[in-house]
Amino acid sequence: MARSLLQRRLENDRERIAALNAALKNKHRRAKSCDYHEIALTLEWVSDHKPHLIRAAADWKPRLKTRDESRVTLAAARHLFARFPAPVHLERIWLETTGLDRNEIAFRKACWFAVVSGASLYRLATSAFLSRRETHAFLTAPQGMTFAQALTWAIARSYTENVGLARRIATSKLALADFRAQPFWRDVTRFFATHAASREAIDDLCDFLLARFVDDPGFSLKGRTLRSLGALEREWRESLMIVRRVGDSRWPGQPIADWIAAPTDPRHPLFGTAWSVVQLTSSRELVDEGVAQRHCVSTYERGCRDGRCSIWSLRRKVDGRMERVLTLELTAQREVVQVRGRANRLATPDERKVLRVWAAERGVALPR
Repeated sequence: MARSLLQRRLENDRERIAALNAALKNKHRRAKSCDYHEIALTLEWVSDHKPHLIRAAADWKPRLKTRDESRVTLAAARHLFARFPAPVHLERIWLETTGLDRNEIAFRKACWFAVVSGASLYRLATSAFLSRRETHAFLTAPQGMTFAQALTWAIARSYTENVGLARRIATSKLALADFRAQPFWRDVTRFFATHAASREAIDDLCDFLLARFVDDPGFSLKGRTLRSLGALEREWRESLMIVRRVGDSRWPGQPIADWIAAPTDPRHPLFGTAWSVVQLTSSRELVDEGVAQRHCVSTYERGCRDGRCSIWSLRRKVDGRMERVLTLELTAQREVVQVRGRANRLATPDERKVLRVWAAERGVALPR
């Protein structure tokens, strides 16, 4: 019985070895099937590439030792279209396109075609979002950088002479930003170029800035420092932890419109400052308000969901950005029963004046 068990084990081993050998033979057969001229012909007759053609595929006599199809494609592209060499970070578009949409692939190939043809990259591709100097820095980016990192490097170098700082910025998560579509990220690059930080700190702040920009496209870095931005980032992470614990629920809220006042008439009692009062209609908004104002408004979630109360945030525009001033609790009968600022402070006389104007325009009753 023991012998038969041993025989079965040996037979199983032989079967595994045979399967492995077959797989290796198939892999070798597939590698040999990589036809150099077939790839070159495919590129030659692609309509998007044909205007750039300078040589015929039939004239190509490849002497490649690789069977990697992406590298063969790059070699074919060089033969068919290139008069001049291109930086490695531009040639990556022929090697890997994972995670890139069609427009990004087209843009990166347009950059490559401009460089290998000897044309002006600035005039053909980058003038909308890079200066001439930045375009030159992009083309001469340090070896080993990706396309996105080289782009970030070019912008960072326009704001700092510190090569080490520019490299930290370029190799951080900031390289994932869309500089062409969102000018906000150029402001972020300028901020980090003038407020030196470690790459880890830049990565953490980029996580926060991406989330904040999605929630508030008007968010600005004007007047901020690393310390103040770090405080906002810690509040954001604290909010995330609380939201994960309490869940992210939403409710319709009271049928009272949000309020915005930016009077231009000098006779208006609120002239000189832009104010707004917005209703908070999700647990995430309550948590953000509570963390920023250092009070317990997030515990009012159930009352808001049940319609017993509603929570509102009075905000003021300062240096181009909105800052939280007061948190208000209204009953279902439109009566304000609580008004608290940061750390549960009471409203100032000027803030009460703003509340009176808001209450009068929205039909809300204020406490005496």
